[in-house]
Amino acid sequence: MAKSSDTPIVEQSASAELLVSFLKSFPGRAWIKDSAGRYIYASDSLLAAFGLTREEVVGATDDSRFPSYARGRSRSDQLALSSAQPQRSTEVIREHGQTRYLFIVRFPIDSAEGGFVGGLAIEMTEEVSALEGLHRVNQQLFRSERLRSVGELASGIAHDINNSLNAMLLGIELLRNEEVDATLSRRIERLARVMKDAASRVTRLQDVVHERFDEPLENIDLRRVIEESVEMVHFVVEKSPTPTGGTIKVAFEVPSLPPILGYSAELRHVFANLLLNARDALPSGGNIVITGELLEDAIVIGVADDGVGIKPDLIAKIFDPLFTTKNTGTGLGLSMARDVMTRMGGSISANNRSQGGAVFNLRFPLPRVASRPESPTQDSQPAPSASSHSILIVDDYEDSLASLKTVLELRGQNVETATSGKEALARIQAGATFDVMLCDLNLKEMDGWAIAAEVSKIANGPRFYLMTGWLPDLPDSDPKRSLVKDILTKPIDLDRLFRILDGID
Repeated sequence: MAKSSDTPIVEQSASAELLVSFLKSFPGRAWIKDSAGRYIYASDSLLAAFGLTREEVVGATDDSRFPSYARGRSRSDQLALSSAQPQRSTEVIREHGQTRYLFIVRFPIDSAEGGFVGGLAIEMTEEVSALEGLHRVNQQLFRSERLRSVGELASGIAHDINNSLNAMLLGIELLRNEEVDATLSRRIERLARVMKDAASRVTRLQDVVHERFDEPLENIDLRRVIEESVEMVHFVVEKSPTPTGGTIKVAFEVPSLPPILGYSAELRHVFANLLLNARDALPSGGNIVITGELLEDAIVIGVADDGVGIKPDLIAKIFDPLFTTKNTGTGLGLSMARDVMTRMGGSISANNRSQGGAVFNLRFPLPRVASRPESPTQDSQPAPSASSHSILIVDDYEDSLASLKTVLELRGQNVETATSGKEALARIQAGATFDVMLCDLNLKEMDGWAIAAEVSKIANGPRFYLMTGWLPDLPDSDPKRSLVKDILTKPIDLDRLFRILDGID
């Protein structure tokens, strides 16, 4: 006959022995307290975790033995007794200098001798660490995917912007051949410099989403670069009122400094961006101070403000790509600044000032190796090429196409144009011969790589150069590189193009 549910399977004394055996065998920590919160049982694992003996724990309370944990535990114990329901919780504790995570269940124990609270705790430190690691991996994957999406979007935007800048710079090159007075000539050169800086910043977007090929450093006058940055943002920082009608004053306290190795265009943008960030941190107005210090092996530039400062928990994040605290921010400015400084062998850091506000310190190593000299200012009249070649330009951006054709013709070159790959190939197949082919990458129907592949099949075909407003992330080992002599990024570096043409036999 089956036993009823109220009929014990074993005798009471045996049940007590099984309970004791269970508590001793339990892999976690176990304990029992009376209604006054005194320990009447503590498992060996619990004692070992705190390095205590049974005599030190039994009869003691959390207040006397574990005061740092007493309040929360006593509340949970009382809730388990009053509700007659198990209470589950997670505790983070420090033991032997390490952080440990415990999953705890407290439950009421009915007894003729009164109310008792039992507790079982399983350590979850390894599991939590694994979950945190998985979370970090997921965050990295999310960031990578986000950067990939940004990269795809940026590539299209950058190509269009660089195409426009290319057309404008080619137009400026044509203006250099006109008879203009000294004042207009200086304005033309300043406009050319601003456009080249803009092109450099657009191209540098690739540093955030792709690796790019290194380019040589140049000798630059850091003090002059900072002065030019201040001039670039002078109107929006000092001449425009803040949201509350305040004013901002920029103090320039940078002494004469020795040349450093760097990228002048990118550093102008770095300092301009820091000044704009400082402006945003001064909604009621205030002061921005730029300082410079020459050390034995480096130059340190400080950009400080007396504004709202940076939240301490954000200082470690502000240089991360896509991180921003602004509603209209991109999260790219400081990330790109750190990238520029890293590639120069320097560093950038941010801290809050004791007197209020924030300071960004940029450390530039003093040069120890030879470098590329700073690019000289172009002559107003470019020298004619050493030799003349037949050139076919393929580009569907009419302004760039026409301007580049005119610039090359002024250099004594024989130039024809085509607006598509099909048109260019048809012209060659019809018998036209060319020494050089300058072809845009992003063409409709047939892109530059496809055209290069077709041209490579032609015996004694033209030297093929690819032009693009967005430098492809293409390693040297990629077989595509064998299809072209070189890749020219837009805006086209005319000095480089002229050197290429002069070097062709």
